[in-house]
Amino acid sequence: MIRRLWWAANLFFPNGEQIVSEGAAASVSQMLGDAGACPTVTLGEKVWEVGWPTQRAKTTLEQLVIQVAKANVAELKDVLSDAELRAEESAISSAIRGGHHKTRGELWNAVCSGPESVAVFFCAMLRERQPKATVEDAKALIRENPREVMDAMTQVAPDFFRHVLRDQPREEVEAMVLVLTADLALALKSVTSLPHQPT
Repeated sequence: MIRRLWWAANLFFPNGEQIVSEGAAASVSQMLGDAGACPTVTLGEKVWEVGWPTQRAKTTLEQLVIQVAKANVAELKDVLSDAELRAEESAISSAIRGGHHKTRGELWNAVCSGPESVAVFFCAMLRERQPKATVEDAKALIRENPREVMDAMTQVAPDFFRHVLRDQPREEVEAMVLVLTADLALALKSVTSLPHQPT
């Protein structure tokens, strides 16, 4: 799970720009980037846009890591003693001061390998277009409309993976993109009853 989500967190392009892999023809979405139309997921009467990740989405994900870590500690208030609870809260604050909430940091790894990891990542994508989206909104969309979530993420993920892999030998990149996109599908499957279909 950590490997999948490490790649997922690195889907974001520097300076909010989408980068086309060398030698590949640019798609319309690559050329328009965040200004282009987004994939959508419907829940009831509401249509949610799944934003093309930007540098802002990467920092949103890091802030969600902090939010979820704090919420996880707060949920233990009936289980831990006051002293233990204060120690846990202090550990979170210390991790934040040390930058461990940032991509691949210890706190980031703890949240992104936890049970809410897929919802946290998906929420960061939703907040690109719906700034008030919550992790609970993301969970509801994944639970109620997993096929549209999968289809939306399938549209945006491959180009992001190509960017992440830009330092790898060109002949290996496309095979790795297929593996990582399949990993994303498996991560979504793990939190839904959606049958996995190879991409």
